[in-house]
Amino acid sequence: MYRYVADMARAIAFYENAFGLSFVRSGDDWAECTLADGVRFGFHLAHEGAVPQVPGSVMVDLRVDDLAASHARLAMLGGRPGDPQDAPAGRFITFVDPDGYRVQVFEKKP
Repeated sequence: MYRYVADMARAIAFYENAFGLSFVRSGDDWAECTLADGVRFGFHLAHEGAVPQVPGSVMVDLRVDDLAASHARLAMLGGRPGDPQDAPAGRFITFVDPDGYRVQVFEKKP
């Protein structure tokens, strides 16, 4: 899965700082990482006709071990995280990344 981004360096830095992900770049217009479950998560530099998508697109849900720590990092990085919400299998927050995408962070119940 990938998303169009307006600024590749900004997108990479945000996700690396917020979640400790490590992206590999291929040229100036592509970067990707592999999540713990094997899913590839990438960014493609937006070009004419391929602008960043707005909320309502596919929801990315990232699993974390410590929701409170993730909330604090996201707030520090400008991700505007919402309040934690309970779900049957754990808790989650929703935030907005630098390109305006809504993303959820999920902490599974022990």
